[in-house]
Amino acid sequence: MMKMPGSKRDRIASRDITFQLIQLTAAQRPRNPCPQKRIAGQVSSSDHDRDYRNLAVNRLRPSEIQWALNHDAVHGIAYAFKNPVAVAEATEDPGDDRKTYLIRVKRDDLANALDKINEWILDNPGPSGMQAYGFVRALSREGLTDRAIGDDDPR
Repeated sequence: MMKMPGSKRDRIASRDITFQLIQLTAAQRPRNPCPQKRIAGQVSSSDHDRDYRNLAVNRLRPSEIQWALNHDAVHGIAYAFKNPVAVAEATEDPGDDRKTYLIRVKRDDLANALDKINEWILDNPGPSGMQAYGFVRALSREGLTDRAIGDDDPR
């Protein structure tokens, strides 16, 4: 009798291999390099996602990010920089210490932050004001525009 590729014996062998893969011990399973915290309750909804915005804040100097983290009372969006989605070098130049932060921030918080930081800069000229200016400059590059889906596609 000729063995056909989809025979019962082949299906059983395939099922056994799959079962063996599922039965790996915890030590044998690949570890997640970015473990996530468990969240109780509702994780996400379409309304919730519309309230947030992913934003790439480019070329932030260390002093500017430090100002942002130290002055959360001014702008209220330090949460986005304490837990960024990603951080990358801003340029390939090894002497450049600027970084790009990909953050997830509430849309309303972002709009309020830009106004509050600009007011703070007017009230606080000097070195600290310059760090705040650098921060709001980097935030404003993409922060004021809201892209619609498909805007990045060439036409």
